Amino acid sequence: MGSDAVGRAYCEAKMETRRHEVAKVHGGSGEGVDSVPMHVGNPESPFAADDPLSGRIIGAAIAVHRSLGPGLLESVYHECMRIELEELGVPFKSEFPIPIVYRGRALNARHKLDLIVDDRIIVELKAIDALAKIHEAQLLTYLRLTNKRLGLLINFNVPLLRDGLKRIVI
Repeated sequence: MGSDAVGRAYCEAKMETRRHEVAKVHGGSGEGVDSVPMHVGNPESPFAADDPLSGRIIGAAIAVHRSLGPGLLESVYHECMRIELEELGVPFKSEFPIPIVYRGRALNARHKLDLIVDDRIIVELKAIDALAKIHEAQLLTYLRLTNKRLGLLINFNVPLLRDGLKRIVI
């Protein structure tokens, strides 16, 4: 079993456990818990002020972080974010390649966006000690290369997810 399959299986098992916990809190048995709202974006969040979809993305990230906590590989959080966005019914592309053109020539070098949501919000995921200016610069470059205006930088390796969030608008 490849590392992606292991990460997905682990994430699905943790999310299923979380669904049952939430269902019990809401008086359910854990069966048919798909209707339990697990990831509601906070409309009061400053990250959601200009774009409600960014609030939904952050809500999905919060659900993943609450379920798994910090300390795992970025690939695990990436897979879990894919699951959360699928469950929300939000259109997205994962590991979306960015073509790079230099002096009118397409380069063989390719970067891949972690997530592009609704073809307008770039989401860059991290699982590192702390966000640095270079991570913001990376997201800004991705925004410029794709002609997008809004990006979210999310670092899951923090005790409180709000300390790992950065919203960038150009």
